[in-house]
Amino acid sequence: MTLQIPGWCARLGETMKLEQMKIYKVSGSLTNAVCFVSCPSVPTVKTVLLRIYGPSSSNLISRPRELNILHVLSSRYGIGPRIYGTFENGRVEEYFDALALTAAQLRDPTISAWIGARKAELHRVDIEAIEKTRSGTRGENVEWEIAARKNFQEWSQSARDVLNLPSVNANYKKALDFDLFIK
Repeated sequence: MTLQIPGWCARLGETMKLEQMKIYKVSGSLTNAVCFVSCPSVPTVKTVLLRIYGPSSSNLISRPRELNILHVLSSRYGIGPRIYGTFENGRVEEYFDALALTAAQLRDPTISAWIGARKAELHRVDIEAIEKTRSGTRGENVEWEIAARKNFQEWSQSARDVLNLPSVNANYKKALDFDLFIK
């Protein structure tokens, strides 16, 4: 397989040799085996992420649909990793070198504003571009719309149960007006 990965393929026509690569398996993935692949002998070559799909994970996730969503998000909206290549049971994608935020960092107003801005970008994504629906139907009764309605119904009952706990302040309940929110 030949991949067009920036830095990996522009080494004066050389072919990257396996001995030059470092592969580090990452733990914590639910449905995939995930590895970082780097080339320490060439500092300009960026690390990539190798994702190998777990056995039967396609029963949980539609891989073609997942790849389409990732492609639309990265190419049209600049959200998420670029996919450099796919193969039968996995893909090679862009790796973002980052650290998990601490609770204190999450409470920082500047960082919270950045997170909010990125979430707003994600929420502005045209779902019809991803789901290939028409504006006339607005995607009614398609899988994601039915799932969203089901999730909302399940969540709203749980939220109502929490609001009915004796410890919830009556003034808070009145100010929230949950029934109006649901409507």
